[in-house]
Amino acid sequence: MTGVFARYEARRLAFAFLTAALIVFALICTVNLIELLRRGGGEGGPGFARLAAMAALQTPSVMRKTFPFIMLLAALWAYMALARRSEITAAMAAGMSFWRIAAPGALAAGLFGAAAAGGFDPLAAAALDRFDRMEGRYFEGRESLLSFSEEGLWLREARPDGGQTVIQARRADSGGARLGEATFFEFDSQDRFLRRIDAEEARLDGGFWRLTEASILGEVRGDPLASAEMTHEPALDLPTHLTADRIQEGFSSPEATSIWRLPRFIRDLEAAGFSARRHRTHFYATLASPLMFAAMAVIAAAFAARPPRLTSYGLAAAGCAITGFALYFLGDVALALGGSGEAPALLAAVAPSLSAALAAAALAAYLQGS
Repeated sequence: MTGVFARYEARRLAFAFLTAALIVFALICTVNLIELLRRGGGEGGPGFARLAAMAALQTPSVMRKTFPFIMLLAALWAYMALARRSEITAAMAAGMSFWRIAAPGALAAGLFGAAAAGGFDPLAAAALDRFDRMEGRYFEGRESLLSFSEEGLWLREARPDGGQTVIQARRADSGGARLGEATFFEFDSQDRFLRRIDAEEARLDGGFWRLTEASILGEVRGDPLASAEMTHEPALDLPTHLTADRIQEGFSSPEATSIWRLPRFIRDLEAAGFSARRHRTHFYATLASPLMFAAMAVIAAAFAARPPRLTSYGLAAAGCAITGFALYFLGDVALALGGSGEAPALLAAVAPSLSAALAAAALAAYLQGS
């Protein structure tokens, strides 16, 4: 009976989770679309089809944050349905303990958490990265500014004349306002190369990149005849519309980077001189998500898996929701502390999952002893 009941319970939980996820996806996508229509639905905007695509691209990243709560509600739904049909009562009468009843659901939930971390997360990250690019293009008039590679930091900015400047630097300070071993590549509006400038240091100050020990190769002062000459300037100022805040905003958010690419991205980020605390905390939290999913299933079982005559399902649902919101709030606070450096990244990332697991164990122990 144990194996049959375990498979039946896991199927019920999987059905409830997938159904709840589809409902939440539709709700979030609708809310996103309404907000995007408010921002750009007027004449001259991107158009309804493009806005709808942007709403769909943004939705997976929002859903990813609510997945534990969706699992909690889905498990509560599944276990309440089992309790109302007295199937849990029959299982307990057959000698099954609460832990044996809750274990299949916890295992199924943990597998969903692993699938969400390893499969859904990369898809959501790719969708969010695409959404960020479209948002920058259609709403903020800019493309993505910043990226990292083994060669260091790369920046790109558009100039008022229609051309663009690509900046590469081996290192930078934590705010992005000071670059070391910087190279500036300037192109015209037709993407034709104009000149290259190498500098020992580039400092962002008052609307200018202030370069020291600059070597210039290419067109100088608009004279194409000088395109093959190399000149040297002890100090050189280049106008720019970039600010330190805009450079920081250009960072790829942790949610827009696949978990499979995060370790290398963190290494590149730190090698370029920037802090990777937010990305490291997000990486650890994603790895801990199966534990969070499993704990949510056990919490729901503890609230719902009681005989109908002894349970007020309204109070059980309210208690379950309050517990879920408390854990969600704790998770946000812990991630903020980890991202700001106020707490170790690993501790901040796993603390919410461990708290959920301990709460689940405490509720289960109380139910087993009552």
